[in-house]
Amino acid sequence: MNAAPTTTASKYANPHQHEHQLNESSSNSNNIAAQRAAAESLSISQSVLSTTITQGEQLQHSHELMDRQSYVMKKSDRLVRGMTWSGWIANAISKDVAPPTTSTMTMTGLGG
Repeated sequence: MNAAPTTTASKYANPHQHEHQLNESSSNSNNIAAQRAAAESLSISQSVLSTTITQGEQLQHSHELMDRQSYVMKKSDRLVRGMTWSGWIANAISKDVAPPTTSTMTMTGLGG
């Protein structure tokens, strides 16, 4: 008995069935690759968001320090100016330096 060699196409009743299964397999592997890429993108996005929040907090702290130093400098200028009679008069008729207010900024940048 000679068995006829079987080809891949002869294994299927419909030759298009084999092509459909190949396309489905390719589609599944593309979906898996897309899901992996999406997961990696999400992980990177979360890392970037965390870093951005940290940088925002550092920037806010820097602004608060700058405001405090500005207040100290203006207060010092007023104190030194008051050491002369003309500066004392100028200080008497001018408004005192107001201390910086504490920030009510939230992470969205809106006051709350």
